[in-house]
This record gives sequence, structure tokens and C-alpha cells, in this order.
Amino acid sequence: MGTEENVKVVSWNGQKNSSGEVRIFHWSSRERWIRGGKMLAICWGLAVFSVLIPVLHFVLVPAFLLIGPFLFYINYKQESGVLGGEATCPVCNHKVKISSGPVRWPIFDICEQCKSNVRLEKA
Repeated sequence: MGTEENVKVVSWNGQKNSSGEVRIFHWSSRERWIRGGKMLAICWGLAVFSVLIPVLHFVLVPAFLLIGPFLFYINYKQESGVLGGEATCPVCNHKVKISSGPVRWPIFDICEQCKSNVRLEKA
């Protein structure tokens, strides 16, 4: 089973600092295989379905068959991901919701209130 972790972060905009927290999920090797396998199955299923589309099947079938292993590899290599979180904007002190995605430090987001760029780093 994967594990979820809460990471304290510091939000920074170049002048001021404030704090926040980000939820990160770490997938086990088995879960990464399953995630990759799902992507492979979806792509190959679309390839089978694409056989029924006249003319376009000459492009779609090979494309889905080639994209499937690539997406499997991408999903298998991703060991952890950001589930979400919340930080305080250093400019306007408004709560910034951190969107989900891959874990790449520093994390960049935009404050919805004042539209300033917020850089998140581990505390």
C-alpha cells in the first residue's frame, strides 16, 4: 500500500515568506505497476476500438499501440505525487490551494486572490 505524507512548506514570492502544508502520496512498486498497466490497457483498448473507424484507423491504431508502453513507463517511474494542499499567499495572506500533480520541488502556483506567483519549498 502507498503512504500519504503531510509536508510543511514555505511559500515565497521573492520578498515575503509564509507557511503551508502539502499532501504527498508515495506509491509502492506494485501500485505503480497497476497504474501503468491501466494506462497500457486503456491505450490498447482504444487501439482495438479504432479499428472500426474507416481511414483514421491507419493512424490511430499504430499511435495507440506505441503510446501505451510510453504511458506505462511514465506512470511506473512516478514514485510520488502531490494530492493537494494549502498555503498562505505571502502578498495578500489569502489561502492558496495547491493543485495535484507530480512532485517537483519547488512547486509553483498562483494566488487566485492577487494573481501573484507563489513558490513553495520544503520547510
